[in-house]
Amino acid sequence: MTIERENLRWIYRAAQDLTQDMKRQNDNIDMGHHSALKGAVFRRPAFKEQWYGGLAYFASFGLLYSYFPMLAGILGWNTANLATYGTLLAGLVKIHEKNMVNSIKVLEEGDFKGWVKFNVSTSPFTSRTFMSKFEDVQAIASMHQTVGEEDPLLNTIVAHDAVDSNGNEIGD
Repeated sequence: MTIERENLRWIYRAAQDLTQDMKRQNDNIDMGHHSALKGAVFRRPAFKEQWYGGLAYFASFGLLYSYFPMLAGILGWNTANLATYGTLLAGLVKIHEKNMVNSIKVLEEGDFKGWVKFNVSTSPFTSRTFMSKFEDVQAIASMHQTVGEEDPLLNTIVAHDAVDSNGNEIGD
């Protein structure tokens, strides 16, 4: 009977040590992720996953453009132009982003101290900065089975009475 209790104590202590070790590793990983944010609450990666499809279309455009004379001889001038520039437009559509939040920060100094600062994409290469008070910001986030899935139709941020980076007031 004492041998079984000793075994149970040993298993219990081993389970506690394993739990503490896993918690320590998770804390280290969380600290690494938090340091990558550089003071922001949220930050999207610089290269988005949905851009891969756009890059594939751009590569196809480059290939079609480089072989355009041969393609025009086989398919005809109009069809070759349609195929070549159609892939270019498809690539631009694939990388187009509008109203996607790039980063969220809490301002710690200046006239807008304590406000929330949003950086929002207006196109694939330009963005706008908005600032709003905490009480004027509402967020709806959807949780998916796949971790990290981004769906702009299901994740929404609404900021009432926001101010842009030039100081202009923006309504709802």
